[in-house]
Amino acid sequence: ALERSATKYQAASESRGQAEALLRAAALLNETGRGDRALALYEQVLRVRPEASEALVGAARAKAFGGDHAGAAELWAQLVETSPEVPSKLAEYAVELGKARLATGELTEALASLHWASERGSATTQAQAQRLLAENAEARGDVEEAILDLGTAISPLQEQLEAAGSNASDELRTATAELYAERAKLLTRQTRIDEATHDLDRVFEIAVPGSALGVEAARALHELSISRDDLDAQRHWLDVLIATDSGAPETARRHFQRAQLAATDSSAELDALLLDLDAALQHTTDDEIRAAALELKARLLEDADDPRGRAETLTQRVEFAHSPFERAVAATDAARAWLDADRADDALKLAQLAGEELGNAGGVEYSETWLTLGDAAWRKRAWSFVISASDRLQSLSLIHISE
Repeated sequence: ALERSATKYQAASESRGQAEALLRAAALLNETGRGDRALALYEQVLRVRPEASEALVGAARAKAFGGDHAGAAELWAQLVETSPEVPSKLAEYAVELGKARLATGELTEALASLHWASERGSATTQAQAQRLLAENAEARGDVEEAILDLGTAISPLQEQLEAAGSNASDELRTATAELYAERAKLLTRQTRIDEATHDLDRVFEIAVPGSALGVEAARALHELSISRDDLDAQRHWLDVLIATDSGAPETARRHFQRAQLAATDSSAELDALLLDLDAALQHTTDDEIRAAALELKARLLEDADDPRGRAETLTQRVEFAHSPFERAVAATDAARAWLDADRADDALKLAQLAGEELGNAGGVEYSETWLTLGDAAWRKRAWSFVISASDRLQSLSLIHISE
């Protein structure tokens, strides 16, 4: 439909010589991604009205989009030098001129255009110019200058943000938060951690709630809190991430990390700890996290005097042991836990499994397995297993004596 409208406007322009119709046709062609055809129409307008700002802007953007940065720079320069528009608008053109000159490698001229724009533009234009200057400084390896340029970019937007208060637009919040986030990355590279933390706090505070920008800031703040060994901050940012980034692949690990931290706090509630560990077990596909979560859960249940819950948890852990010997040890621990829960039947099954896994371990022995098997078998009056366990223990004793 846009293509048909563009053709209609172009036909009208040819019959009536109306530049406005050509501009409308060019805009429609741009919307359909036909920049080359749009450029032809803009150039047709410029042949009639060489100083038409709208045509110059459209042609410059079309040239830049098509990779003709030198051509775009010529048009932006013409706009800056000849357009009768207000200085703030000219500053916008100067930013585009700076971009084009950076693309063509005219570094000195590009930086001059950007500084010119920064001195005359609106808050948004100043920020755009200073951001480009910061990117250039970073590319040259001058990180400290880039940090200063970003500070200059942040200032006018921060003033607008404070003036707007709760009425600040999402666009303003996002633009300001992005600059703080960029500066935080550079400050982190310079190991200026406290300053980086301050900037990331500002990002999280300013960014639109639930936005990717805010979540990324929370992730970075969590990582910084680990590097600073700040347990309170770690707990806080884990709470934030679990609440706002619940669908992330890291969700299970975060629940486990929060449980680990809470386990060191004597005032932590057991139910909350167990909920985190169950969430970690539910969401993870990582056997190491599963095994570690089950181990911590078993320890917590032991402290809570819940022998059956501990035994059930250690039984689950057997599944995630990797080698035969590791499975033998895990099954032995689970069997011992079932004995503590007065469930000799379950203990005997797991002790038998542990013995079988030792047989698969290539001659590696673990005396605790045979002690546990013998104890469980004795309680069940399973004399053949008692004799078997006794024989294995006696054999191990003779080996140690001979050594």
